[in-house]
Amino acid sequence: MEKIDHKKIDKEVFGIISEDIKKHEFIWKEDLNKWILSEQARIEAAARGGYKLGQLVHLAREDMLMTLAPDDITGVPFTGSASRRDCDPGSIIAGLKLPFPLFAANMESVTDEKLAITTALMGGVGILHQFQTVKKQVKQIRAVKNTAVKKITIDSRTYEPAIDPKGRLLVAGASGLRNNYTERIEKMVKAEVDIIVLDVAHGDSVQMYKVIKEIREKFPDTILAAGNIITPKAAYMYSKLGVDIIKANVGPGFACTTRKVTGFGVPTISGLYDVVTVAKKFGVDVIADGGIYDSGTAVKYFATGVKGIIMGSMLGATNDSADFKKRYDPVKRKVKIWGSASSRAKEHQGRPRWDAAEGIVREVDCLGETDVYISTLITGIQSGLSYAGVSDDGRNNLARLARYSRWTLQTAAGSYEGKKRLNK
Repeated sequence: MEKIDHKKIDKEVFGIISEDIKKHEFIWKEDLNKWILSEQARIEAAARGGYKLGQLVHLAREDMLMTLAPDDITGVPFTGSASRRDCDPGSIIAGLKLPFPLFAANMESVTDEKLAITTALMGGVGILHQFQTVKKQVKQIRAVKNTAVKKITIDSRTYEPAIDPKGRLLVAGASGLRNNYTERIEKMVKAEVDIIVLDVAHGDSVQMYKVIKEIREKFPDTILAAGNIITPKAAYMYSKLGVDIIKANVGPGFACTTRKVTGFGVPTISGLYDVVTVAKKFGVDVIADGGIYDSGTAVKYFATGVKGIIMGSMLGATNDSADFKKRYDPVKRKVKIWGSASSRAKEHQGRPRWDAAEGIVREVDCLGETDVYISTLITGIQSGLSYAGVSDDGRNNLARLARYSRWTLQTAAGSYEGKKRLNK
């Protein structure tokens, strides 16, 4: 791979970010040497009680030198839809129509063919993990593709499945960059996997760039996702190399300790917004990976402009997840979950003891039936869309949420106010 011209790329990325700042009605004040909001933008923010998310992200960086996490912000309600049922939680990602853009994480304790099937029947995509033999992963892909498609109905509400052009359930398969990755990917493609996911903890690396380039050239017609990254410059590199989907976030997952172990990561709201800002310039979609513990957090993620969300620990606590019966303690009603970079996962992978883990094994409350849990997520997100009040022309969807919804910063007390519970 040719040498990277960092100065040139920095300038181009800065240009994209500057365009977005101007689009959000900022003007440059020479005497202050900073961007400030225009008078009209300030009037609208005062009248509506909040800012567009892009304005808030840029203001936090310009005025406070801060980046924002989900608990730092809260949505400001606006004139809503008549019913949350009118709100569309669907998305189109890399040309694939997803009635509900939920991806089941490629974690050993989360996704196998059973969870992938349920997720697809509920409108999303399961990512089959790479911590198994190629043969077993291919077998799981075929199991999903060969499953008869039937619509799930829960208490009189029917959910649309995520299907390919042949009417089969969608499924993704993950691969790392070690050992036999080319063989793994080739066999998954032959098994008609819909999305290949190149997955490493720190995806902003020369090695990842080389592999993306190699796989893109070898399989030009296969949808390629890659990650994880969380900076606008990395999004630029991925987009230029030809990925279709960027998997974004570093360190927010509940079974992840990357930030604690390494000291690195970016708060998700600002990080995701910046990645999306650059990626959309090239027509590349972004999915947010990790840290979603409720539908409210998912709504905040979608407001950054991501097209989909990846969930691991929460889905791993439901009954269709991988080896659920082995991980479930019926007395405590707890389920064991472990991260892909945890000490337990590293032992399974044959890694040496000195290899520092960036994940943990933890017990979480059992969340019951997978399809019911996903259905409550869908309804919660639809409620969020309704509160956002982004349906002036009768349409209310995730794209309009990202474009029109209003947000404000909140203190730690404000965040607690929205989460406090009796007897806890």
